[in-house]
Amino acid sequence: MTWPNRIRYVAKKLGEMWNSLTDGTKQPYLIKANKLKDKYQKDVADYKTKGKVGAVSMGMGMMGNCMAPKPMMKSNMDDEEDDEEEEDEEEDDDEYDDDE
Repeated sequence: MTWPNRIRYVAKKLGEMWNSLTDGTKQPYLIKANKLKDKYQKDVADYKTKGKVGAVSMGMGMMGNCMAPKPMMKSNMDDEEDDEEEEDEEEDDDEYDDDE
């Protein structure tokens, strides 16, 4: 059985199990889901107004007194881009080997 078929099979079985539960049995899960949804919406709103929730400031936090990285020379940047492209191609080839 291939991965997509396995996922489809498990999802179908889980859906059948969920649908067979009574409303009373589902209630704790629905309450938890609603709380998590509310927290997510609050976090998104906070992020949009203030920035990342719980982010460390750049003052004396984890980055402390770090200096900014030096800009790279154009010739070095081209070499690194070529290396990254080669690595990406190798990773793409490896992805298909694992699926079988």
